[in-house]
Amino acid sequence: MKTIKVDLGSHFNEVEIVPISDSHIGDDYNEKLLRDTIEYVRITPNAYTILNGDMLNNALKTSVSDIYSAIIQPEEQIEKLVELFMPIKEKILAVLSGNHEARTYKATGIDIVKNFCYRLGIVDKYSSGNFMLFISFGLPFISRPNRRHTFSLYSTHGASGGKLVGSKMNALERLSGIIDADIYLHSHTHTPATFKLDYFRSNNRTKTVAQVTKLFVNTNAWLNYGGYGETMGFKPSTVTPVKINLIGSKQKCYATCEI
Repeated sequence: MKTIKVDLGSHFNEVEIVPISDSHIGDDYNEKLLRDTIEYVRITPNAYTILNGDMLNNALKTSVSDIYSAIIQPEEQIEKLVELFMPIKEKILAVLSGNHEARTYKATGIDIVKNFCYRLGIVDKYSSGNFMLFISFGLPFISRPNRRHTFSLYSTHGASGGKLVGSKMNALERLSGIIDADIYLHSHTHTPATFKLDYFRSNNRTKTVAQVTKLFVNTNAWLNYGGYGETMGFKPSTVTPVKINLIGSKQKCYATCEI
């Protein structure tokens, strides 16, 4: 598991994260909505993004996806990905591979997402597997000048094959059994959703127990309906983007999610 640490400075006490995953560039995806979302991140000072896998459709002869119905081929898909995200490369907090990109690595040993990150100059933000992201921002606390607002976010692309909403949310909730974090981010299932659960967190240093609220977020997809999904009887992908809000105050820090 890779650990990524980012410090967003002291200019604001609220941060927005708009995760982007499952765009499946190369298939019939909603490019206008994706471009509008990227532009929102670009022009909003406190907005950032996480690229959480399956950004490319990457259909190969040996994969389930249909190579003959691809709008553009894998090499052009990478070029499109670079063109789309180059304007906000400094606002990308982390990048993760999905199962669609993993097809090329499995067949050739070439990591196309890592190559994309090299081209943007953000290879330090890339993780080939699940990652823990620590996000710090805001002014130090008056009583504790060495402490900043910091949130921990654990992310995975996901591998759930469940079709029902309940099974998709179960896959998301199970992440809390892997590691302790403030926020859990899951993709792959094309179903934007969010919920909160409370847990008890122990502190060995102070020998205390505190009740904490954890935020669980499942991301949307960007696909139009048709092709493989329609043939297999899948429901249309919900393309409504999600937005994670991180709020820091003198009293407490908390996270919310909008859909």
